Amino acid sequence: MKYWPLFVFVPAMVLIPVPDFSPSADSNSCVSCHTDDAKLKSLVKPPQIGGEGEG
Repeated sequence: MKYWPLFVFVPAMVLIPVPDFSPSADSNSCVSCHTDDAKLKSLVKPPQIGGEGEG
């Protein structure tokens, strides 16, 4: 039985929980920035509109 480490380590990796399985709960994650309207609006500089419009 040369595959015994596979039968020992794979179930151990599945059964032992990793505490950081939820990256969206982190305060420095992409989700917290991309869903914050005020932060997104502060990153965009609106273009200067001047003169006559087209049309």
